[in-house]
Amino acid sequence: MNTAIMPMPGALRWRALHPLIDGDGACTLLYDQERAAVLEVPEELQLHVASALETGDPDDALLSWLVAEDLITMDGRTGLAPESWLGVPMDEWGAVLRLEGEAHIRITEAAEEAALRAVEVGFRQGLGASRVQLHLDWNGTFPRAGALERIVLAARRLALEAGQEVAFDLTLGAGQVTPAIAIFLSALPVHVRLLCGDFPGGEASLPNEVRQALMILWMEDLPDRVTLCFNLSGEVRLREVWAWARRLGVRHLDVAHRPVPCGTAAPADWLRDLRADLLEVVLEISACLEDRSVPVDFRPLTRVVRRLMHAEPLARFHEDRLGDWPVGEVALPRTEPVFSKPLLGAAGESDEMETECAGCWARHLCRNSSLLVHGDAAQERTAVACAAWRAEAEAALRLYHRLAQADPLQVLRVFGESSGLPDDLPTARVTEPWTSKAPC
Repeated sequence: MNTAIMPMPGALRWRALHPLIDGDGACTLLYDQERAAVLEVPEELQLHVASALETGDPDDALLSWLVAEDLITMDGRTGLAPESWLGVPMDEWGAVLRLEGEAHIRITEAAEEAALRAVEVGFRQGLGASRVQLHLDWNGTFPRAGALERIVLAARRLALEAGQEVAFDLTLGAGQVTPAIAIFLSALPVHVRLLCGDFPGGEASLPNEVRQALMILWMEDLPDRVTLCFNLSGEVRLREVWAWARRLGVRHLDVAHRPVPCGTAAPADWLRDLRADLLEVVLEISACLEDRSVPVDFRPLTRVVRRLMHAEPLARFHEDRLGDWPVGEVALPRTEPVFSKPLLGAAGESDEMETECAGCWARHLCRNSSLLVHGDAAQERTAVACAAWRAEAEAALRLYHRLAQADPLQVLRVFGESSGLPDDLPTARVTEPWTSKAPC
């Protein structure tokens, strides 16, 4: 039945759509920005759907499909519904964000007394949330063991009283890892974000402190609870660090790109290679799921997949913006992304790029809009950087679509219950017995 000729009263509009173009120019997938959905395009429409979306002039067959999929709709909403959330800064050492059923407490460089006070404030703000997550960072250094243990115990006690789940992540520099610290961390329900610096041009040239940290952590059987965080310069391919991570048995990997500067001939080649490497990562993750093996959790892609899979609030804000709000002031939801860092470039470029962000199809998925972006992940926006983040978003959407072909139980095993914002971290229910290998 051709729905294009059916009478449809009321005002119709196109949903906000983005076509995912393959190497041969065909559009096999459409991203519905409003409903956070990925739709497969029928084969007979793949060659002209992208141009029709650009011109707004679909033929009858395409129009029929768009109407059938509710992509041309009478729905009066023009975007994702606002999230219900609350942001409260706490002096200079922390912040609390409340997103529907989750509360996130970020504590940075706080003394023990201040950190314990932040935990209490955070749990008061998080009353009613089913899950509370603490993000701990002392500028990459390891705090006193007793202080960290008391912070964890205090949070677990408060979570037990409120009937909540609690999870922890600690940002740690590679040079901070010692055998004693690894033994101590193995007894705590804490996920570690290990800052490894720049990934060199070859595995053999890894810094000694990174090699030593990995050896120690692997000896304590901690790969499942460690995310390795690397920076990549324009001279190093993503496939190099990906292949190295697979050989080593890395479970969680996060990579921040340092693209070549704008205004040179290299960015186009660099972006082409990046897209090819991202597609290779998607294919390998999909193959692992099909083989019922556990793939490397490549965070630039999987954090987007988790948001889409669980209908979690899509990121629109940069946490650093919290520093602009007076203590105790409630932050009202906004309809567009907010960025706090100044942009590089000529005069007027900042306003131009702000406008581009407001109209960018990837603004809810881009790594620079991560709601709880970690300090080392925050990057200044340039045209090349934005293109790289859009490439990551497109790859994540392709991975999200491929998951429909995998065993649902295997997908849930890798991307399921333990997920959260911005990253999935091991969740220790407060009813578990407390044990510690470390001295007091």
